[in-house]
Amino acid sequence: MQFKLITAIIVLLLLVASLSVSGCAFSTTSPTASPTPVPDYSATLAKISKSGGWTAINSISKVNDTLYAGAYKSGNKNQTYELTIELANSEAAAKERYGQLVLLKKSDGFTTYSNTTALSTGDSTIYGTANAVWNGYKLFSTSVSSSIFTVLYTHNTEIDKWIVVTMSGETISQSM
Repeated sequence: MQFKLITAIIVLLLLVASLSVSGCAFSTTSPTASPTPVPDYSATLAKISKSGGWTAINSISKVNDTLYAGAYKSGNKNQTYELTIELANSEAAAKERYGQLVLLKKSDGFTTYSNTTALSTGDSTIYGTANAVWNGYKLFSTSVSSSIFTVLYTHNTEIDKWIVVTMSGETISQSM
């Protein structure tokens, strides 16, 4: 009789254990949703860039979810420029990134450039009205050419995003 009682207790314990384990095999949490894909604004940004009279060498394209890059030639000056456009989540984020880029270029030896032909804060650009603009240059040792760099941030209405635009290239002095 004791043997049947011990067997019944063991069977009961095995039944309880198997029910406990089977309950753990099923998740009570709902599956996580896939992240929403970030739109590709390459075509729109390329169209905007061409509207400035620039010819695409390498049309602007998406590098990652927040960065676009391309190379363009200016029609009237026959100069080439590397162009980057960074998407920002807010005006504050765009302003912060703008400030970081200005500090970076100044630490790389660039000097602030300003004259009546330079792009200025409040100017209307092909990307939107510039909230802030910094133009810089760096002379090479030959003093015949220089590197130029422009950064601005603005809200672009065509993609409804805050963006930070940089343009860099080389100029060759006409006076030799």
